Amino acid sequence: MKNLIDDSPESQIEEFKTRVGRVEQGLAARFWQGEDVEQLVRARTRHIDGFLTELWEDSFDAEEPVALIAVGGYGRGELHPHSDIDLLILIHRRLREDPRIAAFVRLLWDLDLDIGHSVRTVSECLQEAQRDVAVMTTLMERRLLVGSGDLASELDKVMRRRRLWPSSSYFRAKHDEQEARHDRWGDVEYGLEPDVKNSPGGLRDIQTVGWVTKRHFDASSVEELVQLEILTESERDTFVAGQLFLWRVRFALHLLAGRRQDHLVFDYQRQIADRFGYRDSEGLLAVECFMRDYYRHVLELREVNDILLQHFNEVILHRGREVTESVNERFQLCNGYIEAVDEQVFSRSPESLLEIFVLMANHSKISGVRASTIRLIRESLDLIDARFRSNPAVARLFIELLRSPYTLGSQLTRMRRYGILGRYIPAFGQVVGQMQHDLFHIYTVDAHTIMVIRHMRRFFMPKYRDDFPFVVEALQYISKVELLFLAGLFHDIAKGRGGDHSQLSAIEASNFCSSLGLSAEDRELVTWLVQHHLVLSTTAQRMDIDDPQVVSQFANMVGSERNLSYLVALTVADINATNPNLWNGWRASLISKLYRSARVMLRSADNDSSAVATVDPQANRNEAETALAQIGIGSDVAERIWTDSENSIVMYHNVDDTVQLTAGIHHHDFEDGPFVRTSDIFGSTRGEEATEVFVCAPNRPLLFANCVAMLDELQLQVVNARIVTGESQMCYDSFIVLNMDGERIGDEERKRQISEQIRSALHNPSKQRKRFPRRVSRQLTQFVRPATLKLTSPNDEGKSTLELVVSDRPGLLALIAETFVELDVELHEARIATLGERVEDLFVISDLNGKPLQTGSRTERIVDTLTERIDAAIQDIA
Repeated sequence: MKNLIDDSPESQIEEFKTRVGRVEQGLAARFWQGEDVEQLVRARTRHIDGFLTELWEDSFDAEEPVALIAVGGYGRGELHPHSDIDLLILIHRRLREDPRIAAFVRLLWDLDLDIGHSVRTVSECLQEAQRDVAVMTTLMERRLLVGSGDLASELDKVMRRRRLWPSSSYFRAKHDEQEARHDRWGDVEYGLEPDVKNSPGGLRDIQTVGWVTKRHFDASSVEELVQLEILTESERDTFVAGQLFLWRVRFALHLLAGRRQDHLVFDYQRQIADRFGYRDSEGLLAVECFMRDYYRHVLELREVNDILLQHFNEVILHRGREVTESVNERFQLCNGYIEAVDEQVFSRSPESLLEIFVLMANHSKISGVRASTIRLIRESLDLIDARFRSNPAVARLFIELLRSPYTLGSQLTRMRRYGILGRYIPAFGQVVGQMQHDLFHIYTVDAHTIMVIRHMRRFFMPKYRDDFPFVVEALQYISKVELLFLAGLFHDIAKGRGGDHSQLSAIEASNFCSSLGLSAEDRELVTWLVQHHLVLSTTAQRMDIDDPQVVSQFANMVGSERNLSYLVALTVADINATNPNLWNGWRASLISKLYRSARVMLRSADNDSSAVATVDPQANRNEAETALAQIGIGSDVAERIWTDSENSIVMYHNVDDTVQLTAGIHHHDFEDGPFVRTSDIFGSTRGEEATEVFVCAPNRPLLFANCVAMLDELQLQVVNARIVTGESQMCYDSFIVLNMDGERIGDEERKRQISEQIRSALHNPSKQRKRFPRRVSRQLTQFVRPATLKLTSPNDEGKSTLELVVSDRPGLLALIAETFVELDVELHEARIATLGERVEDLFVISDLNGKPLQTGSRTERIVDTLTERIDAAIQDIA
């Protein structure tokens, strides 16, 4: 390989590439065969060391004032398959223009090595390190590969200067850097697609601890931290196990991606789970089992990181100065952090393991738990046994915690992270780190559960009262907040076991309430809430809540206004804590409307269904006729339009909208195309809002399909549609839409443009529109769920219902509508629910005579044809 840098013939470069590639392939094969990842990471470092040294010595003599130094992760000896190989070429200033340096760097790029480099003198290194803590950190991890030892020693001497980033300044900078990084990832360990390096609990948190300890204690290994009594042996084991697990994941990511890849996206999650030998179980997919292990490791790593950084805060910033204040005979405050007064507190009084969190939840100025006490808590977890769980004092403390005025969510989070909550409620321990592999549930079950309780707490806070006004109305009937929080804590606790999680969770809730000594009435309420926690949202989104019979059935199931009040609070908190994108004005209006209608019925005598009519049709009609008469439109004209629309205009619109729609239809010249009106609609309270696109046009095949295809092109989500075809063969179609952010349109010019574009498109319908014109997101392509359809045909004169569950795709509604036309199926109403990567739609349909679809062969053909078309379309863009 002599003179490779000087002439760099193509054959020699290829020969060197082959050598490097052979090593990389060998390391990859050894990894997939299960060899220890630490050995492989160190082995790759040694190989790269050898290659670089060989190239360097081909160009530079040992006595020359120039050195090749590994820095950053490479300096630590941690090279994954596509990690950056960070290099410092340390030079004497007289070699700054030496062409051999540029030639050396150029050769490394020609060899396709992942190089990051800088060329600096010792004084330049000092200047950059003083200016930038990131450069300082990189240089702290330097390692001489080859070249001038004297020059490297000179850099060592400069970097040891006391005024160069004193440990207190360095700690503050790295602590602030970590907090900023955590904020970028939402400060949660449980992202759907985490970054193994930068997410909370990831490799960067491990490195941060290493940097601070190296700067302050001059310690560079985990064992040294144990010897210095900075880290306990148990924490060391957690630290090492977590790092090795994340190294395995990162190594696999780099190999699968063929490049540096630290983002654990869905596709790689599934591949790694399979490669690592995870298999589906009764209640969990293999990928869910893998990610549960991942989340549990990062949760533990973050806990160790927090303990150590707090310890560093005391040692480095406070320098041992302690300001204490007594709390009670068991606890005191030290510099604002609560701590046990001695190491026997928990062994003498095991219930104090809960008391400490109750104290924090009742005193808003306590900053947290001191590191030494966190360790003591973790060492005392074995005290939480059957006797502890049956202790009445413990039960009283837990109820007091749920009633506390401050930071309940934060205390439950601490209890989860310290291992308390999973020990006290074993069923909760089973769901720690448990994810659901979809785009609907963006948190693990345990994180979602605590998020539910955070949202519940907000309902009682003045600054959030305007966000959920109808929930605030219900709070007056919630006399025992602890029952609401218990329902939130248990509503999903049996997920992952297989079977109906609501039923299984209700059993767990009932048993726990009994252990708390709750009354039979309170226990029954919590159990009922857990068992029925999905009913309110399901009814509101999938049933016709304008139908008094639907409301009556729901009210009968609820039974009392008290039950309804607790249920609406649980439902709204659950939706908001599942995925923040789920809660929008339309969903708020549905939940609010059903809640208020059921409340009216429960208050009425004998659950009178007439009491819940949301619009008084006759009053609406009378007011609208009066207003229309004032603009020269007689009652006979209005009656003709209203009758032809089967009274849908009067039934489903307020007076102002009824007047404008009626006048607009009457004055419209249909020779110029259909009548289209786009207007915002509002519920009874703030935040309940959406946009209606109302289309009136002569009936023709594919009218509805063309409408929804156009709405899709306009980047609008259809959440509800009502289709009426009058005896005059005029269609009166109403589409409730939201923009892609889940909000009403709002902007008047935008609404005008929507109306005009739809009118123009329907007046001059193009030939068959291209299927699914919008781009499908990367995440959606990872979830291909075959269509599941259920067609129900009643025995009475009602219409049929078709329920569809399938992967979400643009243009899906248009495809379904076109297929209905082909199958001679008339569509009357569509209720659209998008839940992450899937849709759960319900269609009210009939034959062309308005009758239910009751013939067996007919219904089979409808279901089979739709299933075939939908699955084919989804596979086309998967």
